Order: sequence, then structure tokens, then C-alpha cells
Amino acid sequence: VRGGSTSGTPTTTPGRKFATPSTPSAHDGDSTQTAAPIRVFVHSKRSASKNRALALSPGLSWHDFIDIVSTKFGFQVTEVALDVDGQSVEIDDVAAIQDGDWLLIDGIALESDPDLSPGRAGKRKTKKMSSASSSTSDVTAAAQAIEQVNEVAPALLGLTNTLARLVHKLETYTERLDEAQQRSVAQHEQLVKMLPGRVSHHARARQLTASTGGTTQPKKSVPPIDPSYERLRTIAMFEDHTAPVWCLTVAGTNTLISGSEDATIRLWSLETMKAIGVLTGHESTIHCLCTFSKRWLISGSDDKSVRVWDLNKLKMVNVAPDSHTQPIISIAVNASSLFTGSLHEIQVFDMKGQAFREAGWKPVRTLTGHKGHWVHGLLLYDNFLVSSSNNLIKVWDSGTLEELRTCKTVQGGSIYALAVVEENGKPVRLVTGTWESTIQIFDFTTLEYIKTVPAHLASVLTLTLSGRYLYSGSYDTHVKVWDATTTSMLRPIDTLFHHGGKVEALVAAGEYICSAGTDSRIRIWGVPKKDADAAPAASASAASASAATPREKGDN
Repeated sequence: VRGGSTSGTPTTTPGRKFATPSTPSAHDGDSTQTAAPIRVFVHSKRSASKNRALALSPGLSWHDFIDIVSTKFGFQVTEVALDVDGQSVEIDDVAAIQDGDWLLIDGIALESDPDLSPGRAGKRKTKKMSSASSSTSDVTAAAQAIEQVNEVAPALLGLTNTLARLVHKLETYTERLDEAQQRSVAQHEQLVKMLPGRVSHHARARQLTASTGGTTQPKKSVPPIDPSYERLRTIAMFEDHTAPVWCLTVAGTNTLISGSEDATIRLWSLETMKAIGVLTGHESTIHCLCTFSKRWLISGSDDKSVRVWDLNKLKMVNVAPDSHTQPIISIAVNASSLFTGSLHEIQVFDMKGQAFREAGWKPVRTLTGHKGHWVHGLLLYDNFLVSSSNNLIKVWDSGTLEELRTCKTVQGGSIYALAVVEENGKPVRLVTGTWESTIQIFDFTTLEYIKTVPAHLASVLTLTLSGRYLYSGSYDTHVKVWDATTTSMLRPIDTLFHHGGKVEALVAAGEYICSAGTDSRIRIWGVPKKDADAAPAASASAASASAATPREKGDN
């Protein structure tokens, strides 16, 4: 503000913008000047000490003036203005400054400025100053950003394609689920028609509500169709495996044996319901097991080896390494031969005498009737070997290894499990578990197709028979119970829901049914004694295997 005092402390003027500062002191660098210095008062937005007095030498250059002010306030000055009657008038010449003037300055903080934090320093506006280094930094940063985008672009494109594939699969599975639900509804309606006079529990509840005028809700538990059937219950559960359990077999009636993706074989007592021991030696997932003469156990694995174990001593006695070029997923044995299934082929081993204990034990013949597909199922019945793969069933003479019969399935998907139903001691029906969630039935002698039974909401992976009942395990996590007598041709009896993953293996062991799957658990289900004792002449043999590759329609 013009008109300030030229000596001492300036007087306060009504038009001034700032409070009157304390008495100014001379600048040290101006002591050599002979003329009276020009005294000015400075206010800065950038400094905590807002008001300062400066003594300027007459004839001071603008450059030196900027240096002096920058040194005093600790930042690079970019703007100097006079405060004239409350208005800021920007100047760029020392000649415009008079004694007693008030100056308003602004600038850019230096690294040594103690009054400004890094956060505030990054937000400062600059006037009349540009930095070439700043522009160069911006260009460099932009180039680096573009380079980074170019690096991640292929990965983002890959993720987009993967997401598109997953969406397509989800849509496909949704369609399959809808179809399975429709089949289930149709099966239920057909079942109601087959049983005149028997009303479903929902219809019965509706009738009760209508007759009483009440609001009775249907029971959640559906009673079994067969009045003589007693529901299964979980007797025990084994959880020692640390990965999915792919296969089960029994030694006698009291010992259960399991093979797992954790590369171990475990033995369990069905009398005490406790673990007996662990067999180790395989290097990867164990997909199939079978017992021979009650003492010997044979296993097949992802490591492509066949191993023989002594159950009395709980140790391995022989190994046939690299028996296949692909994982071994199915197995069957009789007194003279061992059969193992993999991709394309079935290998045949000699089991006569003690051949399986001799060093250098290896396949003696290869059956190649399933070229291009996995041999999921192997089953031995009398002198017959039955094998299954994608859309194909073959029957062989187990002695001469001659191919006797071939049959293509109706629906065209993979056949994962096989079982034979007898009548009066003779095989009459071949029952198969399929990729299409159904059970297909064939005449055992001719392989003539008989019937398709809608069974589960997803693929049927395993089958076993006990007395008059057939048990099926599925990808849908359920175990279903069927009346397997030839007169009813598979009538649904019950459903067991307690597995937390795919049911990969089932086996009958005396009065128990044992199941296992991808939840890494083995469940022991109680079968009423009266069912086993009073069972008719329909007995059974069963075999099932689990694929080492994803189970898809037409898998190769």
C-alpha cells in the first residue's frame, strides 16, 4: 500500500491487506551500499512466517532481488506483486518497488524448504515457469506406461478367451442339467403309472390338506417304494486319505482296501472299523485295485506301473514298471491272467503259478480293440472278459483272448462301469453306467440292447451288486439303490446323499456297502442282514473304473 512510513515501523493504513509487520532490519548483503536502502515488507503464501521486512539496495537487479527473496523464504520465487489499496498488481522490475511498499510473493518450494510437506509440494501451481526436465519425465513415464500395456495385453486377451470358453462350458452344463431334470420328472411320472394305487408323498399331502382344510406340508423324507427294504445308514466313515479316493476292493469279507490320489493304499477292518495299515510305493494317483487268492493285492496307477502286494506282510513283492504308455485306469484278474486297461489297449499278464512274483514280470500280450479311447471298465465273468470304452462294449474269451462280440451303445457316450446280473446261476443281463447319466441294460449272451434307465443328474461312474440290489454312484454325489431282479428291470428304491463330492467307487463287503469319492472320504453303509440272507438267486459280479482324464462325451 503506497504511503507507508519511510522510517521506523510503518503506520497502519485502512487499505492494507495485511497486518503491520514488526520493525524491519537491514539485509546483511546490503551493508556496503552508501545510499539509503529501500525498505519493503513482504508477505508469502509459502512460508509459515508470513510477514518479513527486507532492505533492498538501490539499483538492485531483478535477478539479484529474486535470489535475495528466495534465500529469505526458502523457495524459488515465481511471482511478485504489489499490494495497492487491497489489489494485487503483478510486477517484474525492481524499479516498480518503492520504499515502504508491501509485496506479495509466491513460488515453488525447494527441497530444503522446512515449511512444506511432500504431499503439498506435489500440488503446487506454477506461473510463468516451465521445466524442461519435468516435460522429459512426463514423456518417459508415458513411454513406460505404453510399454507396460503392451506387455500385459496378450495376457488380458488370453484371460478373455479363457472366460469365453468357461461361459460356453457353463451354458453347456446348464443345458445338460435341464435335460437331466426333465428325464428325472419323466421317470417319476412313469414310476407313478407303473404303481397304480400308490400316490406320491406330495399328492398325498395335497389330498390330506384338501380333506381336512388344513395346511399340512409334505414330509421331506420320501418312504422307500419297496416295503421290505430297510434304509441304509452310515455305520462308519474313514477320513485318513488326504486326496480323492478313486478305487475300492475287498479281501475276504472283513478287509476293505482303498486307493487314492495321495498315492497311498490303505487297509481297513470292517469288524473294528479301524485302520489296519498303509502301503506306499506308487508315485502318483492309484486308479484301480483287485485282490487275488485273498492274499495278494494288485494295483494300477498314473505312474503306469502295476504293483503286487502281500497283504499278510503288508509289503510290495513285485512291480512291472511302464506296463502302459498312459495311466492305468482299470483292472481285473482271474486264476490265469491279469488284465489292465489304459488308453487304446488292454495288457495281459501271466498269473499262473508264481509268475507274478518273478523278476522281470511284464505283459505277455496286448489287446487293441479300443483304439483311440480309454478302457474305463473291465469285468471278468467265468471265461469271459468284458471291456468298455467310449460308445463300445466288447466281450472276449479270457483264455484264448479271442474277441467274441462287439456292441455300440445307444447314446454314444463313454461307459464307465459294468455289472452282470445272474438268474439261476447264469448271466442274463449286462448293466452299464454311462456318461449320459443313465444305466443301459443289454442281454449278456448276445449284447442286444434292452433298455435305458434314467438314473442320475450326472454321469454314472461306478456300479456294484449285493443280493437283489444294484448300487450306482455318480458325478452328482449321490448313491442310488435299485431292485435288480430281472422281473422289475431296475426299479429305484432309495437315494443316499451324504457324500460331498463325486462318488468314484462302490464295493459290497458282506453286510456292508462301501463308497468313496472326491471328498476323500470312505463311507460304510449298513445293509440289513435279512436282505442278504433272504436274497433270491440273483447274485452278481461287478466292476468299475475311474478315468485319469476328464470324463467328457466322446473322450479319447
